[in-house]
Amino acid sequence: MDFRTIIKPESGHRGLIGYERGPVVALGSCFSDTISRRLRDDLFEVVANPTGTLYNPRSIASTVERIVSGRPYEAHELFLTPSGRWSALSHHSSFSDEDPHRLLDTMNRSLARAHETLRRASVLFVTLGSAYTYELDGETVANCHKLPARIFRRTLMETDEVVFTLRKIVDLVPEARVIATISPIRHLADGLHVNNVSKATLMLGVEKSEVDYFPAYEAVVDDLRDYRFYAADMKHPSELAADYVYDLFCETYMDAATLAVREDCRRLTRLVSHRPADPEAHMRLVGEAADALAKKYPFLSDNINTYLNDNGLRCK
Repeated sequence: MDFRTIIKPESGHRGLIGYERGPVVALGSCFSDTISRRLRDDLFEVVANPTGTLYNPRSIASTVERIVSGRPYEAHELFLTPSGRWSALSHHSSFSDEDPHRLLDTMNRSLARAHETLRRASVLFVTLGSAYTYELDGETVANCHKLPARIFRRTLMETDEVVFTLRKIVDLVPEARVIATISPIRHLADGLHVNNVSKATLMLGVEKSEVDYFPAYEAVVDDLRDYRFYAADMKHPSELAADYVYDLFCETYMDAATLAVREDCRRLTRLVSHRPADPEAHMRLVGEAADALAKKYPFLSDNINTYLNDNGLRCK
């Protein structure tokens, strides 16, 4: 007798993600960051949320449109928050600075990298968090930046608009496969009913838009289905749950050859994450392991160097 509703990977998508197939761009809720961090640790080339966390389909579509165009952000798009820092309504609050010029530089460097990566991407992974949007002066904002709630108009997107928005995203990136998922993160500020209405609206939109669907929501809510798989806030999946969903993601979209390379990559990244008693000896081991991996898989050289640089190391 089975006591779980086990989500099994669909076989028809295997091979969609691979080390030589092109990078992955991920946009949406912080669950996109969760999956992307694990892809990066497995030495895949990935860009995640170049404007910060996004929640609703409209903001995600607007961001895709801006990335595709590559049109730089300008000073008039910034505003001064009550905390005295500059930010933008198109970006998450993680993009903020006391110096507006420095902020613009950060925003545009992130945009330029996303533009270049999306042009080569094999997959655009979109995680939808909420069907509720917030509008200011008729424009949907990506983040309210703790401005007074009274100045925003809050609306629930219609299913047809979700469908239209997802199809627009697909049209914007004809060379990449769009994979949509519903974030398993629960938005409980307005209660469970409102959260469920929002998630159901997104699910109907994905179903009618006929984009590829990855069941991250079902894997957490219907398969794991237990509070021990949530973080302390009872909203976000725990690290163990995220690992489980990521493994399902890999089994769904990677073929056997890619999964085998991934295991070799993990030997290096586990070594990098180790905190040694002898740092110099550890550096030598990392360098040797990196050189051996690059020699075995020459197509991984850039990814290895990027990973080591991001971790404050250098590949000889």
